[in-house]
Amino acid sequence: MIEIDKNEHVVFEVRKHWLVFASEIFTLAILALVPLIVASFISNINVDFSAVLASIDLISLFSFFYSLWLLVLWVLGFIFWTSYYLDVWIITNNRIIDVEQKGLFTREVSILHLEKIQDITYSTEGPMQTFFDYGNIEVQTAGFSGTFPINGVPNPSKVQTKINEAILLHNKKID
Repeated sequence: MIEIDKNEHVVFEVRKHWLVFASEIFTLAILALVPLIVASFISNINVDFSAVLASIDLISLFSFFYSLWLLVLWVLGFIFWTSYYLDVWIITNNRIIDVEQKGLFTREVSILHLEKIQDITYSTEGPMQTFFDYGNIEVQTAGFSGTFPINGVPNPSKVQTKINEAILLHNKKID
């Protein structure tokens, strides 16, 4: 659980664009179909499998390995969903809290104080990101850790503007 100080409030949160998750799930769906396509091509080849068929039940063997393949893809889909759901940037009036889920059991939380932020850069690459208005944001800090990226952010220019506004309000409060 992320703890926020008494004099601190959440300005906004940033999560990945839904299309990032949808593209990962679409890739898994294609991978789920690959064994079926390969099996249909193999079944159309005119080769005599009578010696092999006598000793092995190929349909049962294929069903077993295909079920195992689908189980692996299901677990990968769950890992993708967990990463999509739990990766978040929480922007408060004092800091940015970067929560990054790495796998199922590893989470990395970084805190960027607004007064240490030097630069905020956003980029959109390619027609897909331009059309659906999502991209990457990179915050550069005056510290050892350097830059903090978040990929697949919806409306990156708006997010950049909101972070800049939070920094300006924070700096006015300090002065």
